[in-house]
Amino acid sequence: MQATPVVINTAVPVATTTATTSTMVEGEVALVAAPLLAEVRGLRSNLEEAITNNDHLRDQLEAALSAHPHEEARFLHLTAALLTAQEEVCEARERSNVAQGQVEEARAMADESDKAAEQARKEAMQARTKLEEILKEASEIKTKAKQAKLEVDETKHMAEEQRLKQNK
Repeated sequence: MQATPVVINTAVPVATTTATTSTMVEGEVALVAAPLLAEVRGLRSNLEEAITNNDHLRDQLEAALSAHPHEEARFLHLTAALLTAQEEVCEARERSNVAQGQVEEARAMADESDKAAEQARKEAMQARTKLEEILKEASEIKTKAKQAKLEVDETKHMAEEQRLKQNK
């Protein structure tokens, strides 16, 4: 129900007698009071209807809840299952984070191993190169030693021939 706006006439004529003014004020009050009283009665009626409606709805809700007690148990079960699932998700995330840390640690160790293997390969290549140089030098020395031995043998042979010539 909409309230009707009430307009109060506050303008009082200046040249009036006290009796006229008194009658005008009473008339204005009566004009203002009647719609306000009707509005209050309407609001009271609406309030009583709302209270009755709320009582009826409360009764319906209580009846529905008492008719379905297993729904509350089901809701509680689903809530507990949800909480359990959330805890499991948190634990899985923690395990995942730990595993991720282990993977990163393993990668770091693998990188270090790769670096160490590369360093060992470089050192092996250097050692192989040095060994090849030493073997080449040894081969050259061996060749020179054979030549020197041949020269010594030849010199011995010539010395032996000269000695034989001198002994004859």
